[in-house]
Parts: sequence; C-alpha cells; structure tokens
Amino acid sequence: MDRLKLAPSTLLRHQDAMNRPPLHAPNAADWLSQIEVRLTGETREVVAIAYLDAAEELIGLRVSGDGTAQQVQLPLRDILRDVLDHEAQSLVLAHNHPSGDPLPSATDQAATQALCAMLRPIGVQIADHIIVSGDKRISFRDLGLL
Repeated sequence: MDRLKLAPSTLLRHQDAMNRPPLHAPNAADWLSQIEVRLTGETREVVAIAYLDAAEELIGLRVSGDGTAQQVQLPLRDILRDVLDHEAQSLVLAHNHPSGDPLPSATDQAATQALCAMLRPIGVQIADHIIVSGDKRISFRDLGLL
C-alpha cells in the first residue's frame, strides 16, 4: 500500500493543545506560516510535508491536494523519496480539516504512526503532525501522540 488515508473526527478533546505553535524552534514560525497558507481555506483536504535539517530549518516542502472533503491520501513513496533526496533529519506533517474540527481521528493517528514506523529505520523522525481547521490548529506533539 502506497498511501494511507487521513480523516477528520471528534475523537479527542484537549483544549490546551489548540492554537499553540507546534514546534518551539526559533525558525519554525517562518515555514509554519507557509504551510498554513497552503492549507487554510481549502474545501478539500490537503496534506503538506515540511522537510527539515538538523537545525529544524526548512529544506523542502511537498503539498498534495488529491483529497476529498473528508480525507486525503498520504503519499508514502513520495515522502520517503523526498526524505532521501533532501537528506532530511526530520519532517512535519500537516493537513487541514475543512469540517472546522481540528481534532485528530483514529485514522489520522494510525497514518502518523505508520509513517513514523516507515521512517524510524533510516533515523528520521516526525517532529510534529499539525491539523489546521479554520483559525485553529492541533499539534500531535502537544497532544502526546508523538
């Protein structure tokens, strides 16, 4: 299987994790805004993958918009290829929920864990998975899901 599905749900309620920056690196705000611009206002789910170097600086960005209003495909082969091409040390996965509910579903969590498992043998970690929905965002890291 080359792609995993990400889908919205109301699985978790954790108000402290909403609207907080997902990473605490000083340069995260620079590339985080690029991701949010690409995801905000979309009527279909879109996934963005930010590839980071050891200093958490952006070295590559992939945006994939082949989703529906309810889910988006996670391009696993493309992500692995990009990680190797960019020699990324970590990545941030992000997608939107057009529904307005930023909370991660069980499918979102399973897809994130599958991606972690794929990248672990080559020493690459997922720094965060962010869900953007309207003016809200959820960080998997802040929810304790990574």
